[in-house]
Amino acid sequence: MIKINLKKILEEKDISIKEIYEKTGISRNTLSMMANGKTTGIQFDTLEKLLSVLDCEIEELIIYNQQNFHFGFILPHGEFENLTKNKNYKKEAYLSFGFNKNHMRKITFSSSMNNHGIFEVDIIDDESYSNDDYLETELEHSIGELKQIMHSNHYMYDLFSYLLIYNLELCNKLSVPLHTTYISLNIEKLSFLNKDKIKPRYLVPTPDEQSTLALMQYKNFIEDEGEYRIFIKHDETMVSFEVINFKE
Repeated sequence: MIKINLKKILEEKDISIKEIYEKTGISRNTLSMMANGKTTGIQFDTLEKLLSVLDCEIEELIIYNQQNFHFGFILPHGEFENLTKNKNYKKEAYLSFGFNKNHMRKITFSSSMNNHGIFEVDIIDDESYSNDDYLETELEHSIGELKQIMHSNHYMYDLFSYLLIYNLELCNKLSVPLHTTYISLNIEKLSFLNKDKIKPRYLVPTPDEQSTLALMQYKNFIEDEGEYRIFIKHDETMVSFEVINFKE
């Protein structure tokens, strides 16, 4: 992640945006956007003017941090125990994703056995569930990264589908009949997915004692074809993945 460190430098040097504007001619709006992390790039002549007036090195102004991205589904334990108090808890899943600070989305679903004897899960909707003070730019960046990761490899949709079903099973939210081998999942309603790239339904193995092995298989498929390395995390609070873009 590339970050323009203007705000911190202005504070350290006790310089105002107005002063920078008067000395460089760079518009106040541009300077304000850079200081607040809302810009996606910087022109060379702007960069040169800032380095001159701020009397700093380029590595002080432009910072690169390779941040690992996390996404997974919350298990109701500890700080997340209150999730079980929601009246619709049995029909909800909670997706957590982000870099340093995670954002949460509530996913509502329905489940039933169809006329052909196949157990089906259908996503109804998803919405923000974060009450934290989450900067709009951080949220947009995290959602953008989640979309990019999901769209990077077609196996990501299979992995995500299995991860969701696995979470629902762990939380006892599915009444799957005995001897059911596969579960059919429809994820088209999820707002952070590219509708052009997903299949109408995903057929995923019913989670069992081999679930970790299944997750590893999806992970290997993705790493063989894609640009991400994936690390599985499974503890009492979450089943999740840490994703690293090794090409950055």
